[in-house]
Amino acid sequence: MKTQRYFIQSRRGFTLIELLVVIAIIAILAGMLLPALSKAKEGGRSTVCKNNMRQVMTGMLIYADDSRDYFPWAGDIDRNLPPDWVFGGQPSGDTTNQRYWSQPPLSYGFHAEAGSVFNYVTGQPQIRLGSGAVDLNQTNTYPVYRCPSTGLIGRALRVNFSMNNFIDGAENPPKGVLTTRVVNPSQKLLLFNEDPKTMHNASFHPGGSAAGGTFVVHNGRINVGMVDGHVENMKHLKVLAIQRGQTNIDQFFQPYR
Repeated sequence: MKTQRYFIQSRRGFTLIELLVVIAIIAILAGMLLPALSKAKEGGRSTVCKNNMRQVMTGMLIYADDSRDYFPWAGDIDRNLPPDWVFGGQPSGDTTNQRYWSQPPLSYGFHAEAGSVFNYVTGQPQIRLGSGAVDLNQTNTYPVYRCPSTGLIGRALRVNFSMNNFIDGAENPPKGVLTTRVVNPSQKLLLFNEDPKTMHNASFHPGGSAAGGTFVVHNGRINVGMVDGHVENMKHLKVLAIQRGQTNIDQFFQPYR
């Protein structure tokens, strides 16, 4: 009579060392993937910023079509002239002090709805009183004027783009800059995704406050819009060179040169 032998196979679990090795491998993989995911997420925000900037510039060009080919004006801190593209602004120290970011809209940030291009950008009417003055008590936030990477300070400012100061009535009196006379419009700056900490007004020029910005908003780059309506992104060092006057100012700023 044959004897049947039964073998019982024991189940062996992970040892502590093996478990620690697996955890270490997962941590290494996560460390490799997270920067890539973060970069991809920032790339998505950059795309939103570009689309917003393109829509604002389209509104500026339509405004010019209705204004005998004159661009809107870049403006200055609370200058608030009818052709200015946005109203408002604040002193230089306010943008770096977080306690100002929660101030009432009348005393901090920009008023897009009062600007000359607002109805062309959003399809909504400018907010004005019967006398023609802007009713800033109705200040609101409009996502198209914002860059989603600017955080709390960007939301407080409500407008995160600045306009080339050389495209202004003060620089080119009495009516401003004609779209039809701009030389090399594909190289001339129109809008600038400025560092919000340097945005005291919604305009920029070489050597101004923006020259002290970091310009690393979108993976080390910043979005800029050109007079011809296209948007591109520039490296941090190139933007600094432009703002600090280390490159040819006429090439990027002067509309008629």
